[in-house]
Amino acid sequence: MAEFDLGKAGVKLLGELVKQLTDMDIPIPAVVYLAPGNEVAWDCEQLTLHMTRIITNYEGGDAPSPVAHALLMSSAEFVATMVRCIPVPNDNGDLPDPADVTTAAAQLLKDARAIRRGFERIDQFHLVVPRNVPVTIGPVSTQGPQGGFAAVFGTFTFQMVDADWIWDSPPGVPEVEAEAPAVMGYVKEYLNGH
Repeated sequence: MAEFDLGKAGVKLLGELVKQLTDMDIPIPAVVYLAPGNEVAWDCEQLTLHMTRIITNYEGGDAPSPVAHALLMSSAEFVATMVRCIPVPNDNGDLPDPADVTTAAAQLLKDARAIRRGFERIDQFHLVVPRNVPVTIGPVSTQGPQGGFAAVFGTFTFQMVDADWIWDSPPGVPEVEAEAPAVMGYVKEYLNGH
């Protein structure tokens, strides 16, 4: 039985999300990475994935009362965040053109729907976790604006199980690296440097 590897699962989820967004014609920012920690800096347009927490006893809070050890389950909650540039007032204090603001907002709304749909497809086709492993796709929300940026983010939570499953690439499916070489190359470089 293969041992669960949360790092590989996170890299795989990011790669699959990039593939889904690309298939929906969503422009992928030049900066894409698996982020450490719960506070991700907005330095530019970017797509990031980070883990927020590990939950004991799937969906709901941690166990409210003692539960037999054999019955405990743990799930990992990941957040995907798409950050986009938005128009801001210029140095003279002039407000941006409403048409430009509307265009930026429309892209963020398109990103929001695509992140949700991407997570749904990842679950539906069992691209990250095996069939019958509990998955919860959480809400997609907006954040910002902060400076010249705004973002949309969505959550994907799945039970961590040891299973006969290759966590970095499912059997019979080409390696994630072959599907998104630039993204996975960046992620590998980032992980090797830390």
